[in-house]
Amino acid sequence: MGNIAAADVHPDRPLQIVSTGVPFLFVPLRSLDAIGRCGPNEPALKNLFDEAEPIMVFVFTSETVSADAGIHARMFGPHVIGVPEDPATGGAAAPFFCYP
Repeated sequence: MGNIAAADVHPDRPLQIVSTGVPFLFVPLRSLDAIGRCGPNEPALKNLFDEAEPIMVFVFTSETVSADAGIHARMFGPHVIGVPEDPATGGAAAPFFCYP
C-alpha cells in the first residue's frame, strides 16, 4: 500500500481475511489522513503476502468526510487483478458486513 505505518492501523480492530466467495484482506485504519496516504503500490502489496497467494486489500476507517457515511474505504488490487484501485468495489461489500 505504501505511505502508512503500523501506528496507522487501528489497534482495537483485527486485520482479517474475509470472503463470501472472493477473499479480501480488511485493514482497519485510524484516520482519514492514513487512508489518504494509501496508494496502489504493487510491490508493497505483493510483499504483504510473502509466499501466500495474494488477495485484494480493503482499507477502511470509521472517520468519514460525510456525517451520513459509516465508513470511508478504498480497495487495492494491482497485485491480483491489475486494477490499481476500486474505491466503490461491490465485491468487498458483502464480506465487509461479515467483518467483526
